[in-house]
Order: sequence, then structure tokens, then C-alpha cells
Amino acid sequence: MTLNQLKYFCTACRTRSITKASEELFVTQPTISINYVNEKLTGFTEGCDYIIKIDDGVATDKDNVTEDIDIDNTYFGHTLKIVKKGDGIKTSNSEAFELSIPKRSSAPNVAAVEEQTYQGNDGKITGVDTTMEYKSLSEPTFTWMQCADESFASEVMSVTINAAAKDEPTEPTVNITYDDKNGNVNAIFTNITEEGMVYVAEYNENGTLLSIKSDEISDSVIIPFTCVNKSKVKVFIWKNDMKPLFNKVFTLN
Repeated sequence: MTLNQLKYFCTACRTRSITKASEELFVTQPTISINYVNEKLTGFTEGCDYIIKIDDGVATDKDNVTEDIDIDNTYFGHTLKIVKKGDGIKTSNSEAFELSIPKRSSAPNVAAVEEQTYQGNDGKITGVDTTMEYKSLSEPTFTWMQCADESFASEVMSVTINAAAKDEPTEPTVNITYDDKNGNVNAIFTNITEEGMVYVAEYNENGTLLSIKSDEISDSVIIPFTCVNKSKVKVFIWKNDMKPLFNKVFTLN
């Protein structure tokens, strides 16, 4: 018979009750349960010391417990052996209380549908149901769609919904034809998708404006004019919102 066993026997004889002897000697097993929603172990006696061992591995001391204990990631899928400590003099450690911690379920099989139109906010996630929770990367916590009380949240599945790209206007096509004999110029504009005005201006070598012609944008615009200085032609296109769309200088040969 060990010293502890002898102590238990003597206390039981004195109290005439095995239950009272267990309570006095702290040998009554703790009753610990799982809070699945908050992922905590609950049922600890406030201010008491405990030992938690994962399966038959290394034991961890949890001294002066004042609140529920977080379920560590190493606990999932294992059996915990939880012992309430005695003081080593008048009281002894309790018998181990065994608690199986289930594994997390696999991540949900969800998928992203990309945004179809620029700033359309029509992207979405498929495969979701009311048992899931969600959050964006900018949010600190998950939003529950329905709280679970008998199982842990699954592994996290990350999906990315990509925004639709903005349709950039295509580069207009401008061709300059020049008749050196008589100075006739044709500025031919095609592939213009914006509304606005096209301009053809002639400048001399000092940058002085000599002449300018303009027209409204259509599918294809041809602006004919006669050069004065036979030097340079500047072509530019302005949209109706007064923003420039095209600007280029052509040297006449």
C-alpha cells in the first residue's frame, strides 16, 4: 500500500464516507466540458490548479485557473487527461478526467464567381449554406450564419473574388497623307470609341499655330486641309468631358 492509498483509507475511516474523503482530499475527478461555439474548455473550479496532458504526451500545468481555457490547436483529434492538483501535503491530485476533443471537419467546398462587369458588385461565392460563417480579409472576426453547439468550426476555406477590369478605351488610329506638291494633307481618324472632337493643327518650327481644323468624332473622320508652312502637323482628340484622348505630332516630309 502506498502512502497516498493509506491516506485515502484513513480519511475514509475518519469521515465514514468515501465520497466525503474524496472531496476532502481533492481526489474527485473534475467535470470538464467543451464549449464548441467559443472553442473553450469549461467547468474548471476558479482559482484551482490543473494539469492537462494530451494523450500520453507531455503534461502542461494550468495554474490558478480563473476562466475557461482556450482549446489549443494541438488538442484537436486527441484525448485530454485533466487532473485537478492537490497541495501535496493535505490533499492529493485527483484522478484524471478524460475528454476527447474531436477533429475539425474539412474546409467547405465553396468557390468564387468573378465580378462580371466593372464595379458591378456581381461577384459571389457558391456552395454556401446556413451552417457556415464568413468574413472578409479586412474584418477581424467571423460573422456566424448559424452557431454550432455540437461540433467545431471547420478548417478555413479562402476564396478570392476578383474585380472585373475596367474597359480601357482603345488607342485611336491616325494616319496622315501628305501631298508635297500642293501641300494637301488628309488626317484620317479611325477606331475612336469616345465622343468628342478631333483637331488637326499646323505649327511652324517655332511652335506658332498657323492653322487648325476640327470635326466631331464619328466611326471614321477625314479632315482635309492645306499646309501653309509644310512643317509639322499636330493631331489631338478631346472627349466631351474635356479630357484629352490622343495627342501626337507628325512631321511632314
